[in-house]
Order: sequence, then structure tokens, then C-alpha cells
Amino acid sequence: RRMPAHHNTNGDVTICASYMARNPPLARNSCAGKILFIDAFTAGIAGDMFVAALVDLGVPLELVKRQLTRLDLQGNNYELNIMTTSRSAITAPLFSVRQRKRNLLRLR
Repeated sequence: RRMPAHHNTNGDVTICASYMARNPPLARNSCAGKILFIDAFTAGIAGDMFVAALVDLGVPLELVKRQLTRLDLQGNNYELNIMTTSRSAITAPLFSVRQRKRNLLRLR
């Protein structure tokens, strides 16, 4: 199931997505009472890779957007991008956040 190439949302935040989702979106509260254990002690974990993995597991990209708006960044003028990348015959989602304006994003 391919996500839309460009999906505009309310406000100044745009979600751009073009990747083949491997899992269906998780229903609200479908993981209530369950624990996802991440062992990042040995090698650490990159935030973009972690978000991409969550979206690939079925966390809706719209939920990621909603949580980012809670940071109260001035202007909320950024794009969330997720696409498919392939390296050494391994395919995975690639997540990034791109600021549309060159102004610094500051917490209020």
C-alpha cells in the first residue's frame, strides 16, 4: 500500500510521503498495555531512524505530526518527509524533517 506522494495537512506543516508501507496503520489504543523495548545501549539510536521504524511498524505519520506540534515550535513551518531508500539491497523507510524557511526554530 503506497502512501500519497504529497499530503498537505492543516496549518503550516506538510507531510510528504512516498514509500510502500509494509504494515497497516495501527488502530487507536491497539497497543494499550503493551511495551516496545528498545535496547540502544550498545550502538545508540538515531531519531530519524527510530521514527521511520515506528512508521514502518504502523504508527500513523499523522500521529507523529500531531506530537511534533506539541513542541510549540514558532511558525510550525516545516515538512515531514518519508520515502523509501535502498542501500546494499536493504530497503527501509527514510524519515526527515525539513524547515521551509531559513529562520531558526525556537521553543516558546
